[in-house]
Amino acid sequence: KLKVSNNSLTGEIQGIAYMKNLEILSLNGNKFHGTISKEIGEMQSLKYLNLQRNHFSGTMPKDLSKLGMLEELRLDDNDLSGVAPPGLCNLRNAFLDVFVSDC
Repeated sequence: KLKVSNNSLTGEIQGIAYMKNLEILSLNGNKFHGTISKEIGEMQSLKYLNLQRNHFSGTMPKDLSKLGMLEELRLDDNDLSGVAPPGLCNLRNAFLDVFVSDC
């Protein structure tokens, strides 16, 4: 579990693929920017991903669809564009708080 919410942390998210056994990643309410790393798709044990209220831009990486264990995804209140990647809306039992109208 990694929760560092509401700490005004800045920078880009990189090098997180080594945390393959992480189940909860909550980085909401910070000042992270750049694109959401496609490395997140390598975190196969991830059940909860909260990146809301940051400054992420670009599109959601299609690698998010690889997170078969994902139960909750929160990406709202960023500067993301585009539509949900194919396969993301098919994740079983996932609460998706982003681009829901695309599903």
